[in-house]
Amino acid sequence: MKKLITLILLAFAGFTANAHETLFSNNFQLNCYLGADIKFTNNLNADLSVLLGGKVVFFIYDQFGMGFGTWHTVSSNDFTHDALPIDRDFDIDFGYSGIHFDYIYNHYDLIHVNLNCIVGIGKTYVTTEYLDDCNTSYTKQYGHEYFGIIEPGFQFELNVFSWMKLALGGSYRYIYEFDDFYGYKKSDMEGISGVLTFRISSKY
Repeated sequence: MKKLITLILLAFAGFTANAHETLFSNNFQLNCYLGADIKFTNNLNADLSVLLGGKVVFFIYDQFGMGFGTWHTVSSNDFTHDALPIDRDFDIDFGYSGIHFDYIYNHYDLIHVNLNCIVGIGKTYVTTEYLDDCNTSYTKQYGHEYFGIIEPGFQFELNVFSWMKLALGGSYRYIYEFDDFYGYKKSDMEGISGVLTFRISSKY
């Protein structure tokens, strides 16, 4: 009888050990990182522009990532047009936000490859500053244009620490659904960017 009970318990233990099939194993890894980008690009009259941006990306097994980010020009570009008043100074600005995708190859290597892509929406707009009766300045827009954006990128990434990464590479900004805006075409908003990225991971 004792042998029979022992066999039943062993059989039950073996059954319960193999009965649960799961989508992810017990060693499933999920972490996130905060990243800061500096993008050097030529747009808006072929002038050199600098965009700053931030992003939050969640990673599975430190390889596949998806998150959200936003980027905007650091300084405005001076702007003139026949349709605008001649007695004021105008600036044109450019920015976009979207979903950020990452694929990291051999992330344990000291230097490895990061393939990424941004899919989102952007906006360019013309502004000028006014002074009210209290000499307080405020900004007024003189038109804007929304557009869609797809920006694939490629970077070499350096593991400074296990929780700190530094990446250098480039991207190409493709614009769609952009109508004529003060004489600018979508090709004026497209272009290649040099990208420097600093990121901190939640994994130590």
